[in-house]
Amino acid sequence: RLLDQMDGLPLAIELLGLVSVGFTAFEDLERAWKNQKLDLLEYGTGPRNLSMNQSLEFSLRSKVLEKRPEAVQLLKLIAQLPEGIAKIDLDSLHADAASDIAILWRLALVFYEPPEPPVARVRLLSTVREHVSRKHRPPAEALERLAMHVVSVLVDWAPKLGTKDGKAARAKLRPEALNIEAMMNVLLEPKSANPLHAVDAAGPYGRFIRYTGLGTANLMEKAAETAMRLAAPLGGRQRDQYLQKAAHCYRYIAETALWNPRLVEGDATVWFERALGLYSESRNGWGRAQCLLGLADWSIFPGSIDSDQAGSWYQEARALFNKYGDSMGEANCIFGIGQVALELGALDESRGHFAEAFELYQEKGLIEGIGNYYLALGDIWRAEGRQNDAREKYQQALNCFEEIAEDYSIGRAYQHLATVIADERKERLYRMAAIEKWDAVNRTDLSDDLRADMKSGPIEES
Repeated sequence: RLLDQMDGLPLAIELLGLVSVGFTAFEDLERAWKNQKLDLLEYGTGPRNLSMNQSLEFSLRSKVLEKRPEAVQLLKLIAQLPEGIAKIDLDSLHADAASDIAILWRLALVFYEPPEPPVARVRLLSTVREHVSRKHRPPAEALERLAMHVVSVLVDWAPKLGTKDGKAARAKLRPEALNIEAMMNVLLEPKSANPLHAVDAAGPYGRFIRYTGLGTANLMEKAAETAMRLAAPLGGRQRDQYLQKAAHCYRYIAETALWNPRLVEGDATVWFERALGLYSESRNGWGRAQCLLGLADWSIFPGSIDSDQAGSWYQEARALFNKYGDSMGEANCIFGIGQVALELGALDESRGHFAEAFELYQEKGLIEGIGNYYLALGDIWRAEGRQNDAREKYQQALNCFEEIAEDYSIGRAYQHLATVIADERKERLYRMAAIEKWDAVNRTDLSDDLRADMKSGPIEES
């Protein structure tokens, strides 16, 4: 495991071998590496080739880089990005970045992965990044600009997830996952000059988590705490604005728990109620409606449905959404009421609610909502014994979800298709497809359950 982290550097491997002699157990050596990193790779007090740190310092002080300090500054910035930087984004760091990268590449301080454009990323070997990030931090202003740029990429692209541009947005954002997390943390530091940029990015970040399965809800909690800290010395309308920002962040955490409970500490109810308290304090009725909708959705999870409470929350939220002119919020409430009726076996009632929501989804061109409608209608027809009609609707749902590259829902559609197919081979393929999609968005709880349910032996790669 440690050799993999040496990136194939002969000196690093040699020094690791030399220092390992003093350890009687691999676990002790691994612990020392985690605590000391490159400081561990020192052997004796001789020439530079017996010290990884000194060897890297020698490269950084070369005459080539002395004549080009901009290249060193660029290296310092890239070292702050765990995933490196896309080659096409280099110009966002500073002018003539391509020339500086060429110098760093000739000195073997950076490399391209994959080696060819247009999707190539500029990366540092892990040993180089470890040394530069610890010993050569960039100026605070430069790091702040880098953080602003990375978070702006998230803000620009995340709204496209779950739309017709979802595939392109996912391809853009997935490689930036660790960079986004690192740079959000930079902006959320108490000394940051732009903390609100990260606080306001919590919504796009929550959307990113939902559609990719990457990221951590802890970052949204940190954004909420930052908003609360900024609100503390204020009063009046300005204080309310910051409280609302904190409430939004808590709601994003709750919504993340709805889509992937494994990513959030505590269930969604706790976070929705925390957000509700702040929305009430800051007199934000629309925010209250969003929380009530989320609480209702949470309360109708299979196996734990509370129809009376869910119906009450949906109705109150619907009235608020209507008051604030949010037709999509209203549509989601109507759809939820239909789900409650379906769970209770009131098929005709649920059909009417779904149809009403469908009209609003069509009016706004909300493809995900349309897909959910087809999936729900398929469930009704399957309950009525109309297997062929149900299969047709499940296929229509699958088409919608594939159009917006929404893997979680694609998995649901495949799972539903598997229930209305007589061909055992096709049923198995549908289930395998669902597992693949759920694994892709870190819903291994669902995919593991489906694996366990498959009765025809272990799943083979197809």
